[in-house]
Amino acid sequence: MDMSQIFNSLEMFIWLVVGVAFFANGFRRSNRYKKLTFFLAAAYIAFGLSDGVEANTGAWWQPWWLLLWKVLCIVIFVISLTYYIWNERRLKNL
Repeated sequence: MDMSQIFNSLEMFIWLVVGVAFFANGFRRSNRYKKLTFFLAAAYIAFGLSDGVEANTGAWWQPWWLLLWKVLCIVIFVISLTYYIWNERRLKNL
């Protein structure tokens, strides 16, 4: 196992832990953010699994579908954060 495989395996573990933490936290959230929390849990777990694939392929851009997988996860993270900030501001102004 070379250094990049070790790093990607460690990164995979970190993202999986974050995903499981979001999943566990989803049971404690209010109804307003419960779906978002579970959705983010799935996205973080998927992102972690993509690092496992990357550890075996050696590149995040090859094969093409791995790049698409990672981009999709990042888009989900950005949209979710944007939704959360927008919703909190909207509720604050009520």
